[in-house]
Amino acid sequence: MNRQSRRTKARNRQADEIPRTPTLPELSDEAAAQIQHLFSEWFLWFSAEYRKPIRRYYEP
Repeated sequence: MNRQSRRTKARNRQADEIPRTPTLPELSDEAAAQIQHLFSEWFLWFSAEYRKPIRRYYEP
C-alpha cells in the first residue's frame, strides 16, 4: 500500500464522520416568523436591485 491510498482512506473516514445536515437551533414561533419575514424582505430588495442583470442572464 502506498502513501496516497492511506491518505485517501483517512480522508474518506473523516468525511463519513461529518454530519450531512446541520443541526438547527430551536426557535420560538415568533422568532421563526421574524426570520422568514427578514429573508423575504431581503429577497424582494435583492430582486429589485439586480433585476436587469438577472434578466440578462436568463435571456435566450
